[in-house]
Amino acid sequence: LKGVGDVNGDGTDDIIWQQSPGGMLQYWRMSNGQRTGGFNIYKAVGGEWSLVGAGDVNGDGTDDIIWQHNNGQVHYWPMSNGQRTGGVHIYKPVRQAWSLVGAGDVNGDGTDDIIWGYYPISFQQPFRCGQTWRAATYNGHYPDQDSLDLLRFNGNTNVSAGEDVLASASGVVIEAHHTNSEDPPYGSVVTIQHKGIWKTQYVHLDDALSVKTGDMVFRGQKIGVVGGEIEIFGQANAHLHYTQWKGASGVRATFGGWWATAVHAGAEDSGGNYPTQNLSSCF
Repeated sequence: LKGVGDVNGDGTDDIIWQQSPGGMLQYWRMSNGQRTGGFNIYKAVGGEWSLVGAGDVNGDGTDDIIWQHNNGQVHYWPMSNGQRTGGVHIYKPVRQAWSLVGAGDVNGDGTDDIIWGYYPISFQQPFRCGQTWRAATYNGHYPDQDSLDLLRFNGNTNVSAGEDVLASASGVVIEAHHTNSEDPPYGSVVTIQHKGIWKTQYVHLDDALSVKTGDMVFRGQKIGVVGGEIEIFGQANAHLHYTQWKGASGVRATFGGWWATAVHAGAEDSGGNYPTQNLSSCF
């Protein structure tokens, strides 16, 4: 369930569904508190867009569907009789600290306004201060090339296994489990929900985790250690797979408010390769 709004203009709010992040949209037509039918609104959209609500932002009497891209761009679909009639960018992308939380006529002019929440969040690197880790990515990385593989070396030797992994920011653990039933298994996973729609995810951990689902954790708290060698795409090495999520999309990682500028989805060279970057500061 993604929102509520009168998308067919009959005077009764409808219930808006999305099959999955990036999936098909549908609404339930409502009457007297009962569903009277289900109707597809539009085909699947890209997972980089998050449906954030509905409201009559163009003042035509029918609620529109409002989206936000993971780069901060805001967009709405004008609706007529439950169908999308176009797509309109509302404003240039906004800074990541701002997240769209809904729509409503807060100034009483008869047109719904867009309401924002300010969720300033500064992620620290997920390892101990004083250490240096190499960040890398590649085509086919999950969920995309903005995810980082983090490895620690002593000379040319990978010494990542057994190193402490720390929470990048305070939050609640919403996922903490092993993957022994997967084929192939890929170690343990921890996901932390932070302010607003922000999450961080830590993959390829040792199964002896330091946290469990439901735990409140604090920035810099140990959540586990890097597991042993895991074969992924034909390569075996110990590393931390790390992703910062905004809504349903992985985004370019920031630490201390700065971009991890060398390693991200747009950094591919003409040969299909990505740069690496040594990260050694703590924030």
